[in-house]
Order: sequence, then C-alpha cells, then structure tokens
Amino acid sequence: MKRFAVRGLVTLAIVVACSMFFAQTIVTITTPKVKLEQARQGRFEDEMRLTGELYFDSVQGVTPEGMQAGASVTVQEVFVRAGDYVQSGDLIATTEESAAYEDSLEEARKALSAAHDAYRDNELANIRLVPNTDSDKNSAYQAAADAERALQDAQIELLTQAAQAGLVLPADTSQWAALVQAQGDAALIEGMERVIDAKLALDEANAAFIEVNSQSRTKEALYTFIQKRRQLQAAIDEAQAKLIELVAQTEALRSIRAPHAGYVTELNLEAGKAYDGSQAAFSLSEEGGEPVLRVNVSGTDRTFAEGMSAKIAAEYGDIEAQVTGVSREGAAEKYAYIALDEDAVTRLGGLRSLMRQGTVDVRVTYRAKENTTLVPASAVRNEGEGKDFVYTVETTYTFWGTQMKAVKRTVTVLERSDTTVSVREELRWEQLCDKEDRALTDGAAVMEYVN
Repeated sequence: MKRFAVRGLVTLAIVVACSMFFAQTIVTITTPKVKLEQARQGRFEDEMRLTGELYFDSVQGVTPEGMQAGASVTVQEVFVRAGDYVQSGDLIATTEESAAYEDSLEEARKALSAAHDAYRDNELANIRLVPNTDSDKNSAYQAAADAERALQDAQIELLTQAAQAGLVLPADTSQWAALVQAQGDAALIEGMERVIDAKLALDEANAAFIEVNSQSRTKEALYTFIQKRRQLQAAIDEAQAKLIELVAQTEALRSIRAPHAGYVTELNLEAGKAYDGSQAAFSLSEEGGEPVLRVNVSGTDRTFAEGMSAKIAAEYGDIEAQVTGVSREGAAEKYAYIALDEDAVTRLGGLRSLMRQGTVDVRVTYRAKENTTLVPASAVRNEGEGKDFVYTVETTYTFWGTQMKAVKRTVTVLERSDTTVSVREELRWEQLCDKEDRALTDGAAVMEYVN
C-alpha cells in the first residue's frame, strides 16, 4: 500500500513538471520577442548624401569688340578648353573676318583720305590768295602734307602691332605712350617712338607753313584761314579716330584674347565654324575667383551653416572638406558651398573632368545645435497623421521571475535620419522595444531576445 502511494506521488510530480514545462514553453512561444535599446542624450547627427556641381561665384560672358550686326567671322584655331586657367591677354582663338569687315575698313580709310584732301585743298586755296611764286610756300605746304601722311602711317603701324601683341590701343592717341610703356614690349616702344617723332615733325611742318604764309596775308585773312584749318583738322581727327577704332576691333577679332585672368567656364568657339556674336564667345570666371562645389539643399529643412564637415567622393578615397557658405536664391532655392582646394581639384581629375561629368557625390554631416533624446529609428512607430510613438519596457520582479511588458509612449519627433530619431521627450533612462518578432500592443508581455 505504501509502495503504491509513493508511485502516485512520483507520477503526480512528473505530470506537474511536464505541465509547467509545456506551459512555460507555450508562454515562450506566444510572447513577442524584442531587442532592448537604451535611449541616450546627445546632439543629433546625420550624414546626408547629396550631389554638387562645379560653380564660380561670378562669371563674365566675353564677346569680342567690333562684332558687326549680321556679320560673322570664321574661327581658324582655338587654343583653350573649358576648365583652363588663362592670364590677361592670353590668346583664346584666331579668326578670319568676312568681307563686311574689310569693306568697313576701306570706307574708313577713304573717309580719312577725303578729310586730308579737304584739308590740303584749303591750304592750296589760301596759298593762291597771295600772288607769289615763292617756292618756299609750296615747299612748306608739301612738307606739312608729307608729315601728315607719315604720322598716319606710323600710328596705324603701331596700332596693328600692339593689337597683335594683345594690347588694344584706344582712339585717344594721348594715352598710347603710357599704355605702351606699361606693356614693356621693346618693339612696341620703338613703334611708339616713331609715332612721337612723326607727330613732332608734323607740328614743326605746320608751324613752318603758317609762318611762311602769314608774311603775305592780312590779319583778317590769316584768322579766317586758321579757323577753317582747325575745322578741317577736327574732321581729320574724327576720321582718324574712326579708322583707329576699326583697326583695333578688327585685330581684336582676328586674335580673340582673355580680358583678364580667370578660368574658362564655357567655350562657344569651334575651329572651322562661323561665329556671329549672338552669344558670348567664351565665359571667364572673375579674376581671383576660385571654383567651389554648389550643393542644392532646397529639399531639406535642415539648417546648414559654414564650417559643417563634408566628404567629396573621389576615385581613390573621400576628400575631406568643409561647407564655406550658404545662400538662398529666390523664395525656395537654397545652396551650400563646399571649398575646393588645388589638391581636391587634382584628385577629382581636374576642372575639365569636373565640367564634363557635371555633378559630384558629396556627403555633408549635419549636427544639431542642442542635445535631445536620441533613439533608434526602427524603434519609432507611426499610427498616421504625424502621430509617432515608442514602446518602453516596464519591468517587475516576482517570486516567479522577471516580467516585462510594453508600454506605449507618444513622442514628438524633432529630426529623423535613416538610423536615428531625435525626440523632445526625456527618455534617458528608459529601455525601448525594437525589432520585435511580431506586432506589439500596449501592455502586452514581451521577452528579450536571447542569443
């Protein structure tokens, strides 16, 4: 009898143990498993993947002076490409003018010759007023006429020579000496000296002419003569200035040069093709202006500021850089600017390569100004209409062991990245439910993943 009682107790114990085992197994199987995460305090950071494009703060479109409406030139040779750095006066391209430009020059030459003819006719007419056969007067007239032609030839020769050397002389001949001296070209200085000598010779010839003729004229006749002479000289000066301007413009068209130092950002000239001036021949960055990467950040509400760190994607590793400025264009466009030093440009393949590829991948690190609560992005849930929440873990300790349950907590999301969310609520000491293996509900029991 006693033996049967012992057997019963053993059987009962086995049944109870099995029940407890299977009951615990069922609980384990049916209870959601979660990964426990700890909220922390800190400044929210996010590395944003963006694209930047090569940008110059100020760019000037250059159209050669002297382009005539409806006329064109033929580009012979181009000496630069977009991305090149040029100095002031560097040769960009050479061209061949059309007949229209030659016709304009010929008209200007004829106008100047006509002005000289009128001047000389006045001289002759006044000489004939005095009945004499003094050869000194005729010689003085001829000397003045020869001196005028010599000065004209010397000026046009210097003008052409200067234009070919990259120096465009203005119509005001009084400025020539200083400009030539500043250029420092020995050949130009010699040409300028010939112009000065020719001008002095003309002044002397004119003075001698007036002196010879004034001896046989009345004061009234001499005054009338001098007034007429001045008017005709003014016409000569005007015609000469026009010719000088056309020669300078024609030479500038034949040899298109950079007006100042800078990077060639765009080139609209092609060898063998016509160019009519309807668009700039080339574009040149502002002198001293360095290229940067301009990143369009209009699609984010983040605050970008100078000094933010950035990484530029390059073939052999990222290039460390910085945001050097932020600007707005209009109501919606917002841009961040990333500095490019010489080493960065080289590692990116040079400016020509940057211009060809158009955009460059960059990663800009945004960092919030203030500390907030930071939680894993996967731990933040949303139930629509902008209502975000998390499940915190409430733990109780009993005789039967540790029990955990999920508690739903509404949170206010301040900023969000793919991995981290910044929230306003203080959750520093809270444990959060994350990566659950099934749906959670408020107050539901949960278990921690056990590896």
